[in-house]
Amino acid sequence: LRPLYNGIGTIKTGKMVGSKWATLKATYNVIESYHSQSGVHWGNDCGADIQGEDAAALWTQYLE
Repeated sequence: LRPLYNGIGTIKTGKMVGSKWATLKATYNVIESYHSQSGVHWGNDCGADIQGEDAAALWTQYLE
């Protein structure tokens, strides 16, 4: 890995990369689950783009 190290920050360990990947994967899975529901909005530019009280209530309900 030494040839790939650019001298900025610390050299990443396998455990560090695995932890980051697990977090990204979990976030992706939550977004895909939300996106696949009927009646919800998701745009790749603005995400859920939650505007208004009804949309905020629906999002809060989903998070619970």
